[in-house]
Amino acid sequence: SRKWEKQKYYRAVWDLQRNYQQRIKIDGPVDLPLPEFHDMERVLKTYDVDYSDALHVVLLRSGFYAHLAGSSTPVLVAADKALLDTAEAEGIVTWNPETQEELPS
Repeated sequence: SRKWEKQKYYRAVWDLQRNYQQRIKIDGPVDLPLPEFHDMERVLKTYDVDYSDALHVVLLRSGFYAHLAGSSTPVLVAADKALLDTAEAEGIVTWNPETQEELPS
């Protein structure tokens, strides 16, 4: 398959995100503020993840749920190793239900 140019890829996933958020309410703004956008670029450059995974990580770190603590701390539930490794490296609590029997405490 043909490899997309970086700019075309970002534009396509940005359009996908905007289209999705117009139909379904999700955590985070439609237009990411500049600091979060730069943080997403940093995540994309630092880890081997795609735009969607980077967006999850940034929104969990700086979105509405980022300020919850204790038993309300957000947990990223996924089976994608690259996403889990990235989230853990960024200080996010994770749980892989395919390999871990118990929820993180």
